[in-house]
Amino acid sequence: MSSGDKHRRFSPAEKSAAVLRLLRGEPMDAVAEDLGTSPSRIERWRSTYTAAGFDALSQQPGHTTRYDKFERNLGRALPWLGLLLAITLIVAWLTHMLNTAHE
Repeated sequence: MSSGDKHRRFSPAEKSAAVLRLLRGEPMDAVAEDLGTSPSRIERWRSTYTAAGFDALSQQPGHTTRYDKFERNLGRALPWLGLLLAITLIVAWLTHMLNTAHE
């Protein structure tokens, strides 16, 4: 395994497929070797997956809280807010430059 393979980014689908292989009983070393990564990395994926799985199972199906909705909407809005801020800063800078050019 080359050092470039060790630091390769894996998609969520690849990570979950690896975790499912572990849950089916495949040895961690074999899964890690097949993917060209370390067993400790695979273990982190399993820990993350099982923690999220527990959280997901602890909620009622189809039940979303106000906080869940707020968080989802905020996630959608943040890129637009960043763009709006950038445009505002550019307009302020251009206004400043135009005002100082006329002085």
